[in-house]
Amino acid sequence: MVEIRPFRAIRYTAGAGNPEDLITQPYDKIDPAMQKEYYEKSPYNYCRLILPMEKNRYEIARDRIQEWLRRGYLGEG
Repeated sequence: MVEIRPFRAIRYTAGAGNPEDLITQPYDKIDPAMQKEYYEKSPYNYCRLILPMEKNRYEIARDRIQEWLRRGYLGEG
């Protein structure tokens, strides 16, 4: 039988800044102009995780999540 267990959510902490500067549209709704705007709002904007500009997107996203957790901009809760 499969064992299903919950996992802890990861969310922004107050240290990341104003929530209005962090949240985005779903990734498939973000055009290049919107992506630029989101990037300019905050270095911790969610767009930097779901649409990294670098080629190796998945590695960049993984590294950013780990970095933001380590620096306290994201936390488990």
